[in-house]
Amino acid sequence: MSPSAPRASKIAPLTESELKILSHVIAAPDQQTAAAWLDISVRHLRRQIETIKEKLGAETTLQMVVLAAFRGLVDPKSLPEGSIGERAFQMGRAGDCRAVCPLGGSATG
Repeated sequence: MSPSAPRASKIAPLTESELKILSHVIAAPDQQTAAAWLDISVRHLRRQIETIKEKLGAETTLQMVVLAAFRGLVDPKSLPEGSIGERAFQMGRAGDCRAVCPLGGSATG
């Protein structure tokens, strides 16, 4: 296992509030927007992101998002319509992630 790989022993369940924060972080184009949608400060959002990353065993925000998606923690229906996250989930389902993956390709291969 590489040093940056998440450890299963670190995984802890997320609260409803943390799941809401996670979905807004995924949906928003940036942390400032996510914080505004949640009506919290960017500083508070960043502290919450650190807590979520720790619970999921992620070292980066990207790892947090990927792990949450793989584990089915985020319901695409809960993301605001037209948001970046919602569009990414829709493109992934259609097998076209060129708009969100800089290398192009498909979500299945």
